[in-house]
Amino acid sequence: MKYFRTSFKGFLPVILMVLVASLTASCQSAVTVEPASHLKTASWSAFGREISLAYDTSLASGVETRLISEVPISDQVMYAESHPAYAQFHFTGYQDGRSYQLPLLPVENNIAQVMIFRIADFPGYGNNVLEGFPNQLQTLKAMLESGVNPTVCAQPLQGDSGLPFLPWVNSQQSLCSQPQIIDFHGGKGIRYLTYNSQDPSPVLDQRIFYTFQGLTEDGQFYVSVVFPVETGIFPTEPPPCPKCGQPDYNPFPEWQALLQEQLVRLNAQPAEQFNPSLGVLDELIQTIEIKD
Repeated sequence: MKYFRTSFKGFLPVILMVLVASLTASCQSAVTVEPASHLKTASWSAFGREISLAYDTSLASGVETRLISEVPISDQVMYAESHPAYAQFHFTGYQDGRSYQLPLLPVENNIAQVMIFRIADFPGYGNNVLEGFPNQLQTLKAMLESGVNPTVCAQPLQGDSGLPFLPWVNSQQSLCSQPQIIDFHGGKGIRYLTYNSQDPSPVLDQRIFYTFQGLTEDGQFYVSVVFPVETGIFPTEPPPCPKCGQPDYNPFPEWQALLQEQLVRLNAQPAEQFNPSLGVLDELIQTIEIKD
């Protein structure tokens, strides 16, 4: 039997040409696949405008939109329940339906939401009171022009020293934290963390919330955003208070001292340590757009 020795010298150039042609074809046909966006868009038409935003899908299972009818001031409703009409983006299943408490009225309005008000509707809603719609609008305008005083949120708030907030509520801001001016499409505003109360009750974590108060550049719309956040700093249940039954006991000094300590931690906490992250909520704000 004869064995044949085959030489590849003659075939080597051909093989190399085939390989080069194959690699070139592969490079030309390759398609860069972008990662899927983690944002979901919600849009709706209201007040003759197209309103849209995009949110991280980890925040909520969905968004419901509707126009909330005006509730005029009258002796039949609490002043905090009266308001102009507004477009509402309600975030359903927010954080898998966890429990939280917000100061908004009526009680069924205690939901994570974005509210779009028409500024032309503000007159008549508390013209002569500081917390009224016209005055809060002017306070926000002035703050956006001058910037946020960093010392405002360095200590517990007293009286009417809080940051702008609408709609009006039946309580006062007891603290503000991490204020920052944020731009959105065609406007800007201030975001901050806050807590409202009527008395020196212990601050509970489920009552801390993120809010954004902003204006469109054309001066026609006011944007109010409310999202509960978990801080991990405040308790979720009221701590024991052995002295609270004593008739001469004044809880305010102790309450203020504890709140000051908690506020220092709150102001120093990195954005990503909140739940949800403040960065996720800021990102949502930046996507808000109100256009013709």
